[in-house]
Amino acid sequence: MANMKASYALCILSLLLLFASSIDGRKDMGEYWRDVVKDQSLSESVEISLED
Repeated sequence: MANMKASYALCILSLLLLFASSIDGRKDMGEYWRDVVKDQSLSESVEISLED
């Protein structure tokens, strides 16, 4: 029974570490956003997104 609890805890810890490492997927969202919208204002970008 203790071995099963240890395995369960190790599994949960591994999943948490995998999740935490994936959070840093995009380090600079501002630069990404500027590349996506180019020279459009924020309101124009939102309007275009709502039309799609």
